[in-house]
Amino acid sequence: MYRSRLLLAALLPALAILALGLWLGGHPDRLPQFLRDAFVDDQQAVHAEVIDKVRSDFYRPVSTEQLEQSSLRGIVQSLDDPYSRYLSPAEARRFSQDVRGEFEGVGLSVRHHPRGLEVTTVFDGSPAKA
Repeated sequence: MYRSRLLLAALLPALAILALGLWLGGHPDRLPQFLRDAFVDDQQAVHAEVIDKVRSDFYRPVSTEQLEQSSLRGIVQSLDDPYSRYLSPAEARRFSQDVRGEFEGVGLSVRHHPRGLEVTTVFDGSPAKA
């Protein structure tokens, strides 16, 4: 009996500390400044706070997944590089399936020319090569 009470007396404070730590981890703005400086990356904290604020205050429901994907897409778009594009996991799977090595066509590549199109490459083994 004494052993079970001792175990319970040790377990309850440990669970309370764990719950408090989990709650503070999800709300870094509530941490004291010295702990925040030691454990929180400010950029990630701002990112998490913005997502929490949008989810709680926006006029319609928005999923965390949608906000995360939009955030990543925005980061890549900010590069202003026409050759860089962020693909969500679902888009990446579809793209991978689309380019799995099976292509259709006559087997040549073209480019724009003032008088129309110009053939730039004819692929070996293609109908165009034959």
